[in-house]
Amino acid sequence: MRTIQTTLRTGPDGVLTLQLRSGMADTDLDVVVIFQPVGTNGPKPVTDPKAWRQFVADTAGCIQDPTFDRDEQDDYEKRDAWG
Repeated sequence: MRTIQTTLRTGPDGVLTLQLRSGMADTDLDVVVIFQPVGTNGPKPVTDPKAWRQFVADTAGCIQDPTFDRDEQDDYEKRDAWG
């Protein structure tokens, strides 16, 4: 498996044309393409406390998969009292 990373520009019609030289003639290949606009690295971190509370409220209970199962949680570790 080879990974190729490059930056390309879409045409005025929004179409991205991708041509890669594989070096393997007449071969079936599995190809995975991931793209995102240049300069973005995913969602911005939430630093505002009010925005954080809203994010938690919006995402709480969002798993709708009935087969999702949360494993049993371990006991909290015992710690010495401070002070």
